[in-house]
Amino acid sequence: MSRPRTGADVGDPDLLLVGCVKSRSSEPALAKDLFTSDYFHKMRAHAEATGLDWYVVTAEHGLVAPDQWLEPYSLCLADQDVSSRRALGLRVAAQLEQRWGPLPGTVVEIHAGRTYVEALRPALLQSGAEVLDPLRGLSLGRRLAWYRELQDQSD
Repeated sequence: MSRPRTGADVGDPDLLLVGCVKSRSSEPALAKDLFTSDYFHKMRAHAEATGLDWYVVTAEHGLVAPDQWLEPYSLCLADQDVSSRRALGLRVAAQLEQRWGPLPGTVVEIHAGRTYVEALRPALLQSGAEVLDPLRGLSLGRRLAWYRELQDQSD
């Protein structure tokens, strides 16, 4: 299955950001294990299969390493106002620069719902990163199918 690229085709990603989802465990867990939906599991599996560095983005914590221990929380980005969403984008870009280094020229691929992409994209672009949103415009069902097809191709 070809990757549905949007905007300028900037090349292969250097790292991936995976957005959190509402469905989560009620017990503390590693960030990669806290979120329990099929959608998150598919995003995580894709991120892991790339072999690239990847991070989880949460409304509560910003940028989180997959192996970082998290307590359950209830904050949802979709419930936040525009300024809070913008602040999250700036926070994540700053956290990413601290962990990754300078962002100019870095290709960041985002696997998340529209709310997260819209929060992250402007701040990442402002930091000099190039942003890929390979699932832009796809419904949840089509996103799940996209991940399934990728998995089938790699088996």
